[in-house]
Amino acid sequence: MVEDDNTVFKGTGHNWADLQAKEWDNYIFKFRFKRITGSLNVNFRNNNVEGGLNRYFVSSWQGTQLDLQEQLGPTKSIQSLKNIAFRLTEGWHTFEIRGYDNILNIYIDDNLLIKYKDTKDPVLSGRVAFETQEDSEFLFDDVEIKVITEKDIIYP
Repeated sequence: MVEDDNTVFKGTGHNWADLQAKEWDNYIFKFRFKRITGSLNVNFRNNNVEGGLNRYFVSSWQGTQLDLQEQLGPTKSIQSLKNIAFRLTEGWHTFEIRGYDNILNIYIDDNLLIKYKDTKDPVLSGRVAFETQEDSEFLFDDVEIKVITEKDIIYP
């Protein structure tokens, strides 16, 4: 779709858009997004395993909070690792998640909002994916994936 003379990716309803061809371990997943309505999961280090997924994902529920969660295969339920109250304003925003070893940093509009160290069951590599939820609509643009080093991470 085109918005303001720029071609963007549109996600509606409960759908996934993922990059199947490549996995990374220490990397940044960054993009611009615009919330029209609803909720979004940003999947990071996403891996298919027998009967389920290993992944981290950041949920933005109706633009009122951010929740870092982890799912480990079919036998373990989804766990909330850290959440914060956060009000998402209208318009375009930048989202960035950085992962180096077992450390995760989450930014919105260049503001570091979540620093987390997974000492229990870290997911250390995988793909990226957008997951829009039921009754949701989001626009995405300027997607970047970049390999990083330890100097690019902030420790909790």
